Amino acid sequence: MKKGLVIIGSNQYGVVSEFISGIRQDLQSLNMTTELLDLNSPSSIEYQASREDRFDEFDFFISFNAVGLDLSFNGMMLTEVMKRKPVFVFLVDHPLHLITRFIGLNVILLCVDQEHVGFAQLCGIRAHFFPHAVPADMVAGPTEFSGMAQKHGILFPASYFDTAQWRQKLQPVWHQVGHFLENCQSVTRFMQHLQVLPSGNKPATVGLDHNIQLLSIYADFYIRGRQREKILQLCQDSGLAITVVGNGSQQYKNRFPLHQYLDAVPFKTLLSLIQNARFVLHNSPGFELGLHERIVYPMALGTPVVCDLLARPDRILGADYQLLTINNIAGMNAAQYLQIQHENRAMIRQRHTWRYQLQSLMREYHLLAETSAQAVASC
Repeated sequence: MKKGLVIIGSNQYGVVSEFISGIRQDLQSLNMTTELLDLNSPSSIEYQASREDRFDEFDFFISFNAVGLDLSFNGMMLTEVMKRKPVFVFLVDHPLHLITRFIGLNVILLCVDQEHVGFAQLCGIRAHFFPHAVPADMVAGPTEFSGMAQKHGILFPASYFDTAQWRQKLQPVWHQVGHFLENCQSVTRFMQHLQVLPSGNKPATVGLDHNIQLLSIYADFYIRGRQREKILQLCQDSGLAITVVGNGSQQYKNRFPLHQYLDAVPFKTLLSLIQNARFVLHNSPGFELGLHERIVYPMALGTPVVCDLLARPDRILGADYQLLTINNIAGMNAAQYLQIQHENRAMIRQRHTWRYQLQSLMREYHLLAETSAQAVASC
């Protein structure tokens, strides 16, 4: 049985715990065992450091957001181990934000968006498309949903972005990039504009130095903040009151008073709110060719997702996915709603569990035999 070490750090609201718990659970279903190293837990670190055989006993490593890559136990460094054993780095955001943690290291990035994969590969880093998913047991067994009449409101899980703050950081170069930024939909498009990334037949001509990295990060947050304000304004102009839940969300209240605002809650509580909502609103964080947890978790829980015009989950979920927008949900009846619930859950069950993704990944790195994968798939 293959064995892995999963390394985590910051765990605000239990989000990391939810993701990692699902990944470990689905690895177990593939007959692979894992240990957890929580860098925020002194007892976890002490336990791991007390073991004499340390890194040698593990066949692979998974680091969440590139934490712990500088670990050393009993004189053995993980940076040395990764030269002979796979070290996967699961990133839930653009690699741009954390690139200094892993640039030059022999790691394998797991990216939630295909454009993130392309960016990493241009930087000479191995990367795989590994979009957000759910634990297999969340969508296993008989399906029972609360109907449309029993579910109420539109829930928007979204924290506050201070657009003015990021605009101020961009002030020194605003005369050069401002006009483009105001019409830019993602940081990928912005870096293409700077020619840091290729675009069509135009090759990349500008290197990603520290200044360009910072500029791109500021631009990313500015774009996200502006897009979030746009969706709040659109809902308000349409007379569509939504419930916004997230860190600092009350700071939107003065500008968008139609909506209700709730502070951030633990992730398990958020899942309950999602399950009881009639719809979940998804505002794309710039993942144009990826999947966000705001899409897959509601689909698994029987709550249809309403997307802004930039979020196109159908690009990943396929043509059978019925894309819902603010403009096409008003006339939906109970039968249509129930059909969408069942179709969504079936899509998640078939291709968007951690087990489905891990099976392919582990097989590619010879950690899971083909016969074992087939046996698990037939269960």
